[in-house]
Amino acid sequence: FATDVVRLFGLEAPECDEPSGPWTSYYKLGPDHELARKGRLSGPHKALVTAVVMPLHDPAQLDRGRVEHWKRQLEAGRNLTAFAVSVLDNQQPAMEVRDPTYPYAEQFLLTSCLLDGHHRVQAAAETGAPLRILSLLARDFSLASAEDLETVLGRYSRQRV
Repeated sequence: FATDVVRLFGLEAPECDEPSGPWTSYYKLGPDHELARKGRLSGPHKALVTAVVMPLHDPAQLDRGRVEHWKRQLEAGRNLTAFAVSVLDNQQPAMEVRDPTYPYAEQFLLTSCLLDGHHRVQAAAETGAPLRILSLLARDFSLASAEDLETVLGRYSRQRV
């Protein structure tokens, strides 16, 4: 998502040659998707939707024994669930998209801050297994309208994993 934001806004400072990273490890939550939009611009446009899980603990420092335990649970057919608090951010340039070849005029970033389940998430990431995220949405801290929250989150709440 860091490179997508640069295509929307440009680099943070003129002396930068590349986008700055998020400075923390994160997990991508499924593939990106796009939304057909209207209203913000004079005509219809598209928005990119990206979802990530931000852990509170560095995945490289997790107890490997616990990660292996959850891998064995996955192999035994157990479904894994993690707990998070999420916010939805609608990122959009004030005027024009910086990269005229970029197909999106907005980007929604659904960020789930992982509270519990770090070892389960790591086990799922390493095995490619599905994972459920039980998340409480911090509506008042989300930078998106109520309509956008419903539109974007509707896709995730209807997903079957």
